[in-house]
Amino acid sequence: IPSNYETSYATRTFIFDNQPPNTAVTLPLDNQAYTGSGSRQVTPIQGTYSDDKAGISSIGISIKRVQDNKCFVIGPGFTAGCPNWVPATVYTSTWSFNTASLSFDSGKYYAISSSGTDVMNNTQTTVSTNTFLYDSTAPAAGVTQPVNGQTYVPGLIIQGTASDPG
Repeated sequence: IPSNYETSYATRTFIFDNQPPNTAVTLPLDNQAYTGSGSRQVTPIQGTYSDDKAGISSIGISIKRVQDNKCFVIGPGFTAGCPNWVPATVYTSTWSFNTASLSFDSGKYYAISSSGTDVMNNTQTTVSTNTFLYDSTAPAAGVTQPVNGQTYVPGLIIQGTASDPG
């Protein structure tokens, strides 16, 4: 029997990660309307993420104007085909996108999707999407019957009009 055999063994520890991260859009809320002022502003776009193993590398969002299926590009606006991923700022378990470079059109629907890639280059395949209506035009209403200045007669039906383009 040889006397030159090793009794201690070298070990290596590693993490096997073949699972993509998960991201979700949290603001704007899904199926809500936003006016662009007060508490109904779309600023900033926000979300959350998780990755069980290696950690997040990047998160991208795609902002689609639903009516014409155009996606947002930093600079020229809604000119690209969809999806068009723009980078979000990543924090500890959350992410955000500053909307200063965005201009939403009133009366239009927008769909915001998020997708993440972890440090092992696993990319999220099922994206999270929230859709919202941007409506900065106030509704209009008017009374058509009785005519302004006319005396109301009992039994007369009061009539009017109302419109809300968004």
